[in-house]
Amino acid sequence: MLTLIILLTLIREIQSQSPVITRTMLNDTIIVQLNFTTVLPVFVNEGFDLIDPNAGMVLASVAGSEVEVNQTYMATFTNLAPSSVFTVEFHFNNGTNVTEEITFLYTAPNKPLISIVLQSSTSVRASFTTTTSTRYEACITSSQGGSCTFTTVKSSNTFSRLTPSGNYTIKVKAMFHSSSSEIASMDQVYTAPNSPTVNVASKTADGFQVIFNEMSSTTSYKVCIYLSSNRSCTPTEEISPKNYGGLIKSGNYTIEVVAIFQDVYSDPTIPPPHYTAPAEPTINLLSRTESNITVEFLGSSETDSFKACIYENGTSECTPAPEESPKVYDAFSNQTYFVRLVAIYQSKESSAVSHMIAPLVDVPTTQPPPETTAASSSSQKFTAGIFLFGLLLFSR
Repeated sequence: MLTLIILLTLIREIQSQSPVITRTMLNDTIIVQLNFTTVLPVFVNEGFDLIDPNAGMVLASVAGSEVEVNQTYMATFTNLAPSSVFTVEFHFNNGTNVTEEITFLYTAPNKPLISIVLQSSTSVRASFTTTTSTRYEACITSSQGGSCTFTTVKSSNTFSRLTPSGNYTIKVKAMFHSSSSEIASMDQVYTAPNSPTVNVASKTADGFQVIFNEMSSTTSYKVCIYLSSNRSCTPTEEISPKNYGGLIKSGNYTIEVVAIFQDVYSDPTIPPPHYTAPAEPTINLLSRTESNITVEFLGSSETDSFKACIYENGTSECTPAPEESPKVYDAFSNQTYFVRLVAIYQSKESSAVSHMIAPLVDVPTTQPPPETTAASSSSQKFTAGIFLFGLLLFSR
């Protein structure tokens, strides 16, 4: 019985001599620490071997030394490949040679790189790259502070539910099994502003005014205007309101406005197309009779319709109303008339033109007095001489 008790005590003492193992895994370094809390006099640490478990070969060794109570023995293996798996064997002698293994030691991946792929008003899409990992943990937080909870993501991730014109920080670490890389961080990641509101006002025959506004922290705007049939436009920075004039007749124009915050562009706001007025039409007189006038209206190929009216010379100008060509007007033959005409394209009216239509019969003019003959002139002179001679005699 006494022999059994002594044997069990010896076994417990030997078992208690297994070390406390601490492992540290970095991206290119593995550190193994052993701490023996109790020892027997003959207990000797004989060293460490770093082993590639796939090839089954020793990659490096660290010599050991005699064990002392509560002493830590450390083996450091450096210049290792990141995202790799290793095994460390350590050897000791407590009367017999003993080898123990520390398995599944992982070096961490390289520190990842962060690239911004897309920024909208409420989200940011980022991509992460390393040469040795495809699994990451990432988070985003306001640059003004706040918690950042890492979640597992793939090599790209969209951070959503953000605030327009916001300033954020993205943090990410690459993962390989249970080991992680250093944390990579990118500051000053901005979300885009909201799309601006756009109104078109002060419309003229050859232009219009564009008014735009965005309520968040927009720093500037860019505006692009182009013919809808042929998009060729370089956006220019503008201040609201912006006037555009001298545009082509019968033009179909598209307007795009973006708001900008810290070089991040909003989605464009594109109001409905705006049309400019057509070119001025022409009026041709087809015929004039005793009782009517017939005219035709000619416009550009884009003209949709016409408005026209007629008024007598000396009266107030009339207001054009929708008419079709040719048009017959009742008229007096001896009156001068004016036909007033506008062309219409997409509800836009051209400038009005007027055409004078002369009377059918000319108004008679006053006839000059009959021409005096030479004979009648001599007779008149003789009569006047006699009259003067009589007056002279009477005065005597």
